[in-house]
Amino acid sequence: MYLHAPDPNVPIAESAGALKELLEAGKTRSVGLSNASVEQLAEFSAVCPLAAFQQHYNMLQREIEAGPLPWCQSHGVSVIVYWPLVKGLLAGKLPRDHVFDPRDGRQKYPMFHGDEWQKNQDFLENLRPIAQDAGQSVAELVINWTIHQPGVTAALCGAKRPGQIQDNAGGMGWRLTDEQMTQIQAALAKRGQAASRGAVT
Repeated sequence: MYLHAPDPNVPIAESAGALKELLEAGKTRSVGLSNASVEQLAEFSAVCPLAAFQQHYNMLQREIEAGPLPWCQSHGVSVIVYWPLVKGLLAGKLPRDHVFDPRDGRQKYPMFHGDEWQKNQDFLENLRPIAQDAGQSVAELVINWTIHQPGVTAALCGAKRPGQIQDNAGGMGWRLTDEQMTQIQAALAKRGQAASRGAVT
């Protein structure tokens, strides 16, 4: 059972205590925490045993590497990441001139607008030859890179169509070479830091 988002109006220790009661009553086999800071992870785990941490993480949004990810590694907590493909962006199938449907919720994120959109498209152009060299799709390459990052236990990959499920599954069962990892790192360095996940206003 996850606490998916700490309530800013409720002390996290209080939430942890409630989940610990469910754990001790046998109503859940384990407890996880999502979208939390290192301080919240520590405070929560001081009250309730923590089995898993869930947070967004991908090639372009790597904030957890600065705190939560190493904390989880040192405390034996599994890390389950979501948004490995950034809502389809890193699947590499949206053309540079793509026009989003007004109802498409992705439009509220900076990743899909203006200079950030163009930088992300440039980044994908740099990933394509690496994926081709690996004999994989861009989505498969991105997922493979994600699940093999130190401390990452699993990646949650969404899909709407059968082909997307196949791409997701194709990210497993193989490893990028050292040379390919070096090329990806160079592409990431060239891309630079991406915009935060904050919504466009």
